Amino acid sequence: MITMKPAKAKNFFFDRALVTQYMDRKTASALAKGGGLIRRIAQNSMRSRKKASAPGTPPSRHKPRGQGLTYILYIFDPRTKSVVIGPVLFPNTVNADGTTAPEVNEFGGRVRRRAKRAQGHVFSIGERGPIREISQPSPRSKRFARPILVSAKQVERAQRIHDEYVLFRFAATGGVANYPKRAFMGPALEVAKPKLPELWASAVQSN
Repeated sequence: MITMKPAKAKNFFFDRALVTQYMDRKTASALAKGGGLIRRIAQNSMRSRKKASAPGTPPSRHKPRGQGLTYILYIFDPRTKSVVIGPVLFPNTVNADGTTAPEVNEFGGRVRRRAKRAQGHVFSIGERGPIREISQPSPRSKRFARPILVSAKQVERAQRIHDEYVLFRFAATGGVANYPKRAFMGPALEVAKPKLPELWASAVQSN
């Protein structure tokens, strides 16, 4: 996975000056072709569909190609002087425990999801709102009478109950979920391996 932001990652494309100072044009071309092949295989392995893929197969693609998990780049790593291929990390793909969506798909495992923030609402006269507690089956499950609000006082009370109870005390919390492995980068590398020597030779021998 590529952890730097896309704008910074582009500085390490194989045609950039920052990269060409480390190697000759033919070596850069060979690494770029290998990275491009692995990226293409990984992207093509993810089918577009609404439901999740079967465990053990590449994940489904829920967004247009080039977005989400299919937003894959290949860039030069100056530390190892090699090519790195993987999905770009975005803030909304990081889970509460620090794991990321690409990692969870590639390796599987237990994940603590982020709590969902309840949406606020502003009440007004003429709509229904919570003004009186009618039952409390458990400490985390209160119920309220929701009559039509006919006065400013009722609107004020409904707003206070909603804000205190729904938004702050009992907003939906995250949980722990088990995710099966749905690798797509590792398998793409394995498919590409037999073709890499030929790509390298072709790039090095080119004019």
